[in-house]
Amino acid sequence: MLLDDIGDYLASCGVGVVGTTIFLGGLPATPDRCIALRQSGGSPPIESFDGILVEQPAVQMLTRGVDYRDTRRFIEKAYQSFLSLHNQLINTTWYLSTEPITPPVWLEHDDTQRHIFVCNVAVERKW
Repeated sequence: MLLDDIGDYLASCGVGVVGTTIFLGGLPATPDRCIALRQSGGSPPIESFDGILVEQPAVQMLTRGVDYRDTRRFIEKAYQSFLSLHNQLINTTWYLSTEPITPPVWLEHDDTQRHIFVCNVAVERKW
């Protein structure tokens, strides 16, 4: 699964721990400082020269934290790690490339005034 793979990859880069600071699908109420990965559309699949289908999904990353600068650094670390993902096998899927759609930007405060940043990254992968 896409989000499982990306969560595992970010954990291997030292961004956080899946289920503790990296969450799949949405931001939980706690902890204050965490990241959520959400699949967010993408582009239609294409057939590569060898007949293998290349999927082009997109992933949205949201970070949340109490301190503005710390939360901004947190998403930047995840974003830079994600963008370095090229020609790599993660679990059982081959990831060809990543491409930024939007850089990290401040989105909003949540209900308890914690900062939320967001960015979007396109992915090319094949099975």
